[in-house]
Amino acid sequence: MDKRIVLASAGAGKTFYVANDFKAEERVILISFTNSNVANIRKEIHKRFNGEVPENVQIMTYDSFIYNNLLKPVEPLFLSNISTKVNIKDKPVEDPRVFGYKRVDTHEHYMDSNNAYYVNRMAKLFLTFYQNEKNIVLDRLYQYCDAIYFDEFQDYNGYDFKLLKFFLEKSKLKVVAVGDINQSCITPLRSAGNNIAKNPFHKIKNVDDLKKLFSDKVHFDEITLEETRRVPKITCEMIKVNLNINIVSKSDVDASIIYLKNIDEINDIVTNVNIPKLIWDKRTTHPIGKNYVNWTYSKGDTYPTACVILTNTVSNIEKWTSITSLKTRNSLYVALTRSKGDLYLITSNDYKKWRKHADSKQRSHDI
Repeated sequence: MDKRIVLASAGAGKTFYVANDFKAEERVILISFTNSNVANIRKEIHKRFNGEVPENVQIMTYDSFIYNNLLKPVEPLFLSNISTKVNIKDKPVEDPRVFGYKRVDTHEHYMDSNNAYYVNRMAKLFLTFYQNEKNIVLDRLYQYCDAIYFDEFQDYNGYDFKLLKFFLEKSKLKVVAVGDINQSCITPLRSAGNNIAKNPFHKIKNVDDLKKLFSDKVHFDEITLEETRRVPKITCEMIKVNLNINIVSKSDVDASIIYLKNIDEINDIVTNVNIPKLIWDKRTTHPIGKNYVNWTYSKGDTYPTACVILTNTVSNIEKWTSITSLKTRNSLYVALTRSKGDLYLITSNDYKKWRKHADSKQRSHDI
């Protein structure tokens, strides 16, 4: 049975691949973590199937997949409580030493007082099932599904990753996971405080690290989505040399990387509503600046051109190779790969100079 992990570069067409890799007659479930990514997959399916989603194609979030396919149908068989819904707001206590923690062998560990599943413990619950119980779930799934595609697999940590691994190694289905490990570690942990919550991607530095976690049943495809269609050659070369991330461009756009230092030039770009300013966090924003987007929130976006405002830590490009934080490195990689054209860069010090200038100008205007 086909078991694949497809490694992709930023802008290589992951969503297109998920929507077009399977045969038209296959019964497939296409899964992504967020509603926005589900919407993007649905758009690609519409393009492929003349504006429709065929009956044999299901598109859903990861949480919907677990609830509707792995837990809810089998509750009457071997769960002591019948669920009412999924609790996506409340976070259960993770530390056994803290008051309010519920033991893993009780239904309260997985459900709130209204019998709603804690969203971050649904995968954990399924993995606690005995093997014969898992087989019942899988046998049911085989009746209406031939293949499962997991989009953005690098966002799966903790028990979510364990569930992904289970399907890749234990199920009889065709399972394909698509993602970019260099975009991992930038989404919030679902079970902060749990000792496995950061595993494995907060420790994975390269593809070889990932391969060690899987058996030889799983094939790694490092070729199909190796080339980015979005990111220009000059940007890819900068990333390859300074971040040690191998990204190959097949874009034919003649773009430039422009370092802004002059206050007037910075002002023109920062106040231009049509050019996104990619920032580390909202503390960087300024009232007269336009169109700020956090580095991590820009994940999945494509812009005609973009401006990245660098933090003090990464303002010196020559020191990018020494970045030790995977979150910092990967977030910077995401920000640098959003533009399909020119890329503007502003160092932290130069941006601070502009802020002082803008503050002064604003005070004069107020007077």
